[in-house]
Amino acid sequence: MSRTYAGGDADAFSEFQHELAIELKREYDEILGRFGLAEHSASLYKGRYFRSRLAHHVAGTHTSTLLDHCKALEMLHTATLVHDDIIDKAVLRRNLPTLTNSFGPDEALLIGNLISTRGIFIAASGSAPMTTSFVEAYDRVNTAQESELRFRGRLDKTAEQYYTICRGKTSAMLELAFLIGAAEAGRYDGHAHLLLAIREIGIAFQVVDDVEDLAAWLEGAEKDRSKSAQFDIDLGNYTLPVVIALDAAAKTPAGRDLSAIDKQMWSEAIATSTDIAYRHLEAAEQEIERARELSESPVVVTRVDAWSKNVTKALHTKKLDSVVQTDF
Repeated sequence: MSRTYAGGDADAFSEFQHELAIELKREYDEILGRFGLAEHSASLYKGRYFRSRLAHHVAGTHTSTLLDHCKALEMLHTATLVHDDIIDKAVLRRNLPTLTNSFGPDEALLIGNLISTRGIFIAASGSAPMTTSFVEAYDRVNTAQESELRFRGRLDKTAEQYYTICRGKTSAMLELAFLIGAAEAGRYDGHAHLLLAIREIGIAFQVVDDVEDLAAWLEGAEKDRSKSAQFDIDLGNYTLPVVIALDAAAKTPAGRDLSAIDKQMWSEAIATSTDIAYRHLEAAEQEIERARELSESPVVVTRVDAWSKNVTKALHTKKLDSVVQTDF
């Protein structure tokens, strides 16, 4: 069944999201039910569907194929979160106990593997190029996760190393979401500049997320955030504002050390990181204009442009947790 709507229609996405949540619950109930753990599926399917929201917006139509591909997308994303929680020894995810906290890392690892396997299986029911895109995106996320581990605790971590991790951990799945939507809109390939735009938006999104986490930590307001900057710092996962603050500390007698970072350095690091995020959003706008000039599927360009402008506006005016739930 296919239903066409204006890209970004809030009511249409609400209906689609409801169907997607039902499908995901069914999948997670089946996987966890094999081990008598079905009651824990809520910790997996109650996400924010930011990536599926982009796919739905670009598609402009509601089909069973779109639903299947978004289901596969969300399952791969969830699998990466399960594995992240194991690596980070995280206790909570979405304010619910993580699988690794509830059942231990060994069982959580296997469940994460089963989720990713099922996601790839669902994706493989589509075209060969789309299946390849799923596998490539999942590979990029995992490669970036390994890079993050490699730089964990490294006080000499650079901004460029941070961006490389962002391109994999954040942008890869957003780019996949775009391709899912573009395929449903009638054109899977030929979107080089739009993909670059999505990549830039992904980096900006991650930078703003990390800035807000750090600001909340410094203000003692972490209870309002979905994750803790202190937790990342303790792990040695140094985000962009931390890297910039360390750069400033390196110019002091104390040297490049966390203990050398003062209040002024933190404040300047937050301001600089925010400016960098906005520069990435500007770069995305430039890529969208190039796509428009080259006639990269005018309908898709228009939808991505609208999405980008609304994301930019939301990032300027709202907390990030509100941004991902904004109907574009």
